Amino acid sequence: MGTLTAAVEEDLDFSPAGHIYATHGLHAFAARCPPPLVNWAIRRFTSPGDVVLDPMAGSGTTLVEACLLGRRAYGVEIDPLARLVAKAKATPVDPEAIDDASALITQKMARDGLDDSWRPQLPGWDRWFRPDVAKDLSKLRDAISQIAGCPDLQDLLWVVFSSLIVARTSVANAYDLVHSRHHYRPWKESPDVPRRFADRLKGIRRMMANYRTRLLESNGSTDVRVEMVGEDARNLPLEDGQIDLVFTSPPYWALLHWSPSRVIGQTPAHEISPMPSPPPGAKVGLRRVPVPARGHHPGGALVPAVRPVLPGRRGAPRRARHPCRPREHLPVGPAVRAGVRGGGSGPSARHRGSLARR
Repeated sequence: MGTLTAAVEEDLDFSPAGHIYATHGLHAFAARCPPPLVNWAIRRFTSPGDVVLDPMAGSGTTLVEACLLGRRAYGVEIDPLARLVAKAKATPVDPEAIDDASALITQKMARDGLDDSWRPQLPGWDRWFRPDVAKDLSKLRDAISQIAGCPDLQDLLWVVFSSLIVARTSVANAYDLVHSRHHYRPWKESPDVPRRFADRLKGIRRMMANYRTRLLESNGSTDVRVEMVGEDARNLPLEDGQIDLVFTSPPYWALLHWSPSRVIGQTPAHEISPMPSPPPGAKVGLRRVPVPARGHHPGGALVPAVRPVLPGRRGAPRRARHPCRPREHLPVGPAVRAGVRGGGSGPSARHRGSLARR
């Protein structure tokens, strides 16, 4: 553990300029892992050509950094939209192909003949989307479906489609669909879906060009080895010894109320996403994490920095809290380890017992 602590003593730039590069800004995603941290870990613990696995890939930060460093990237993610975003972020697409697709979609959107009748199975669809927005999204979906010849390009276009909805300023009648604090906010005038799509695609073209340039500078080629190898991290089609490094950032289940915050954005994405839905029986969530007793030093392996979710009123999740410090999170994982070793404050024996009995 001392070696790891010493190795982290490197300046990591967590400012916006330090982590919004390449394709990391491709699609809004809550609680993304900082790319500099992933980059450091991959450089520190692997060599070029090694295989890096992220079993909770999220929006693909680990995959992008692994590709930029010349590693082979494997991702696992139960969320179909996140799987689509992660794969698109890490897969380089020719900027000229993006330009051609943009021009073709713009032409199609300006003509008659596109299907404007598509509506996903979302309760209250008419409340969350203006009639003109619903028609434009349907026509845009039809136009993207007609782009053939390059699956990677089409995946990227679906991500752009999703980014119009899952955004702080969404084309839906909602503000901030990225996090859990979204609220109803009707548009007083049309948000102009075709224009927003074209503008967003221009920005993503620049991101993709930057990604390809960085790949050429670091690896001498834009060829990458990236693959989404599964949906359920508990059942992976991988053999022992196949992975050189596992790096992941578990979901902040107790801090972000994922389900309500993603219903509006995810429902259309599920309808258009080429990625399959989660396997039957798979669940998104975290088990309660055991809290080490005071004075006990956990084993050498790093403990995931996750927090227990306890049942709240009417079954709603709430964060576990220290009985003497109600406004602080109950420390679990590395925070507990630091507190135990340093003699710092931790959960009382009475509170640990109450956790165990729940």
